Parts: sequence; C-alpha cells; structure tokens
Amino acid sequence: MKRLLCAVLALAACTHASLAADSPAPLPLEYFFAPPSFRLPRLAPDGRSYSVVMLVGQEEVLSLVDFATNKATPLLRTDARFRNYWWKSPDLLLILDERDGRAGFETFNLKTLKTDQPSDLRYAGLANPLPDDPENVLLVRYRNWDLDLLKFNVRTGRATQVPVPSGYVQRWLTTARGDVVAGFGRLHEKWFMVLPQGSGWRRVELGDRRLPDFQPVWVAEDQRRLVGFDSASGDTVRLIAWDPATDAKELLCAADTIDPEYLSAWGEDWTRMQYVAFETDRPKFRYLNADDQAVADALDAALPNTTNQIVSVTPDKSRLIVFSTSDRVAGDFYLFDVKVRKLVKFGTVSPKPQPARLAQNRYFEFSSRDGLTLHGRVHLPPNSKGPWPTVLIVDGPERSHFGYSPREQALACAGYAVVDIDTRGTVGYGERFWAAGNQELGGKIVDDLVDGIDWLAQKQIVDPARVAVLGYLQGGLTAVQAARRHPQRFAAVVNFWAPAHFDYVDHMDFVYGRMSQDEVKSRLGGETGVRRYMETLNPVPILSELKVPSFHYYPRDPKAGLYYEAERVQRALAKGGTPHIFLEGLTIRGPDQLLGDHSPDFPREWRRVFGELLPFLDRHVAKKTSS
Repeated sequence: MKRLLCAVLALAACTHASLAADSPAPLPLEYFFAPPSFRLPRLAPDGRSYSVVMLVGQEEVLSLVDFATNKATPLLRTDARFRNYWWKSPDLLLILDERDGRAGFETFNLKTLKTDQPSDLRYAGLANPLPDDPENVLLVRYRNWDLDLLKFNVRTGRATQVPVPSGYVQRWLTTARGDVVAGFGRLHEKWFMVLPQGSGWRRVELGDRRLPDFQPVWVAEDQRRLVGFDSASGDTVRLIAWDPATDAKELLCAADTIDPEYLSAWGEDWTRMQYVAFETDRPKFRYLNADDQAVADALDAALPNTTNQIVSVTPDKSRLIVFSTSDRVAGDFYLFDVKVRKLVKFGTVSPKPQPARLAQNRYFEFSSRDGLTLHGRVHLPPNSKGPWPTVLIVDGPERSHFGYSPREQALACAGYAVVDIDTRGTVGYGERFWAAGNQELGGKIVDDLVDGIDWLAQKQIVDPARVAVLGYLQGGLTAVQAARRHPQRFAAVVNFWAPAHFDYVDHMDFVYGRMSQDEVKSRLGGETGVRRYMETLNPVPILSELKVPSFHYYPRDPKAGLYYEAERVQRALAKGGTPHIFLEGLTIRGPDQLLGDHSPDFPREWRRVFGELLPFLDRHVAKKTSS
C-alpha cells in the first residue's frame, strides 16, 4: 500500500515537472471516435494469409491478406455489420452479422465469392463450428422462449433440428464432435441443467438465487466434463470441472478476482479453456492447458505492460494472432510463430496512433469511511498540471478494466482527470464485496464515490470544487442520487439513459449478491416493499429538484421499448430551474448498440454527443471557481 501511495504521489510530481511550454493542439474528437480501421483478423487454415474486416471509406469490407506480400484482396462488402466469423475450411467462411439490430448467420464461399443466407436461418447464431466435420455446423435459434439447436449442412444448405428437450434453455454445451453434453437455462426464477441419460434426459436443479449454484460455460478437453463456476462455495470464485456421470468435481482454480465474463475457448479449436484473473488492476489471461500457458507467458514477456489476448490460431497451433492493448494503445495485432517464438506486428485498430499525446491510466487504492478497501483508476490529462477539474465515471456493478477507452481519453485530453472507482457492489472482488452494495445505490455507494474524490483531492490530483459525476445506465441512477445528496460537492451531473420507468424494470436487476427473489421480497417487505424501494431509485422526481446543471442523453426509438423514457425525463427537467441539456439519439436503438463502436454510425453518434458534452463541462465544471 505504501508503494502504491508513493507511486501516485510521484505521478503527480512528475506531471507538475513535465509541463510542456509548447503543448501540441488537442486531438480532435474524430481521433477518439473513429471507427476501427482494422478488426477481426482470422488466420487462414494454412497460416500463410489472414482475413480481416477493413474500413474502406464508410464501408466495412472483409478482405484476405497475404502475409508474404501484404496484398489485400476484397472478398465481401455488405450493408450488415460483421459481428464475428470463422474459417470452416480453406474455401468457406461462417459469418455472424447484424442487420436492423438482429444477428443472423450466413456462409461465404471463397471460390465462388458468393454468400448464402438461408431465409429460415436469418436470425440464427453459431453454436459450434464442428472443426472436425467438413460439412456441418451447429446453430442456435431462439423461438418461443427456447433455444433450438440445429445442424446445418454447409454444402446442401439444409438444416435439421437436433432432438433435445424444449423449455427455457439458454445455452447448449456440445463437444467438438457436436455431441450434446448439457443444456442450461432458467424457468420461474429457478436455474437448471438438462443432461442426456440413456435414451432420455434428466434434470438437475441449480438453485433459485441471482446466480446459479453451478454455471456451466464450456465442455472440457476430455469431451465429457463441464467447466464452469461454482457459485455455491462462498466468497471465493471457484472454477471447476464437473463430471455429470459420476458427480465428481475437480477444482481448476480459485480466486476472488476471476472475471466470469472472460471465460471462453481459445481460438478456433473449440476446446481449450482460458479465464482471467486480475493482478492489481490488470487482467491476465490464464490457460488451463500447460502448453497454452507457456505460450501466453512468452507473449506477456515479449509484450510487457499490455493486455494480450489470443484471437486466432491455425489448426496445427503453429501460428496465432495476438491482440495487444494498453491504456494509450487502442489495439495492435501481432503474428506469433510458436516454434521459433517470433513476434511480428501486422495491424492496428487506429490508423494513426499517437500514444505520446494520450492520457496515462493509473491504479489506486483507498479506504472508505467505514474501513472497506476500495480500488479505482484515474486518467490524467497529458502535458498539464493538477489539481484538475474532474469527471467521476459511474459504471454500475461492472468492474473497471485496464485498457484503452476512447470516451475516457476524450475527456482526459480535454483537460479533465477521469476517475473510475470500483465501489462496494462491484463484481469481481468476491461475493461479500458484491453483496455489500445491496440497497446502497443511493447510500454507501455514493459515500464511496465521495471518499474516493476526497482521497484524490488530498493527493493534489482532483480539484474537489470542480467535479462532475457521469453515469451510464444503472450508474446514471447513482450519478443522479449523488448530485441530489451532495449538490455542494458536484458541479454538474451527466446521465446516459438511466432507466426512468420502473414499471418495466425487473427489480432483481438492482439486487447485489446471490439472494433469491423470495429472499429479496422478504427483506423489502413483500411486493409493496419492492415497489416502494424501486420508487426511491426513480430519477424522475429527483430531476425536477436538482440544484446543479445536468446533461442527459437518451435514445428515442419506439423499438427500444418503454425502458428508455425520454419524455418523462424531459418533462421533469422542464419543471426545474437549473441549466440542463437534453440530447436525443435519433438513430440509436439502445446503449448496447451504441457502445459497440464497430460501424461508422456509432462513432459518429459519439462525436455528436461529445461535441455537446465537452462545452457543457467547460461552462459548468472547468470554469467553476471555489466559493
């Protein structure tokens, strides 16, 4: 802890000393919010070329690039957005695209340069590419609250339904050969698995709490056991391999800092497992296979101070593509020859990376007023000295991650210290820490934010008189609550689509910890108590009483449903007397789509939003003087 404090103090001192007399002009918003020029590189089966999605003008083009000559051959142009794709064979690509907000499956033949979009599979997704089967893949398709499992023949274009039980299955887990090992789902708040048994199926109940007792994620390399999270074991997250036939469980790893969102298969062989554990603030990819781990260790040694993820691999494991990112690098792609340990950079997300002109991200720890150890990170404006005007980011229960963020960089390069604090209730620090945030969205979670700002102010990093609080979604609720409770502490509040109509929001979305719905209702006093609690979170009554300037962004589209109640927020703001800006996203259907940042539409929308937000912050935060 002492070393950490010294590092933060040294950082502030170095920033004072290195103030440039002739600082370059600020980077334009187009730099931060440019669509990626190079994404989704995938090695061809022979390893001598790779496919990649390139931005050509305002259009994404799937191209094939030869490593020896660096010559790019366009393969496919489409009005849809490429979400992902896989090599099925040297002549066939499997493509998952998105059109009108819905994902769909199609194939692309490299010999004929033609796509096939089966009409009945237009909204199906890939479940398993069946790497050992030259003709078939497994698809999934949602229908009538269930997940159909389909075998699709890429040669004939015919699909047949796999005979599996129906009824609220959310995920099918299959082997590399396509054999069904388990189905995982939820019905009437109860989690379950269905497992093949003889000529029939058996059902295993997994509890009725917020998280299941066991959450299967993938089939192990032995093609028999299920790898997943054991959530019934207490505060420590346990990754286990469970054999449904014998009920034997093998502990693979255990830690408070495993992030469930990152558990996945390595590359395209569909069997090897990886997980992520945090070392201080940095995610480290860890592999369950010893040979895979040796490769990952070699990559981390060759690319220090970055996060390195394997994104593609040849069938013989001789070559792989690595995606490397850091706080000031949006992302670089490297080709790694496993045998000779040779690493070559061949692509980058940003067309003109300028890391020297970007903000550095620093990790810090502090103690809350009631003694809880909390963590956070701060982006410091380059080529200037503190204490700085500050934007406090509230992301909700998601843990902040080390890496590049165009939104944080745009704010920091505009002169703001950008602070992100993992308050109590954040996932990824153990169950007790997560559960400590229950019913504290406007209480101790707000206290944690204030304590973090005070700690940074003592280190001469934050100017406590010039702080704006900015929240996304559930974090928007916390931001509004913080501004209501502490109008003297926050110069402005920024709200990105906080829910404003709680009749259409599941109260379990606001539960921290593994409680069941019955436990939540009992604690809150039944249905009446639940409604009363949800009403305390409603930002609409608060907005008309806000005493600080506010900025609000809401998508406005009938397809988005009643979750995004732009009109309610506008009416509430009209009743108040403080300055405010209300901005509508006329072309964006929802936050998940906007945050995708993959097609030119989304970065264009972010440029429009920040074109309004930065002048707002300049007027009400940066130029505010202490009273």
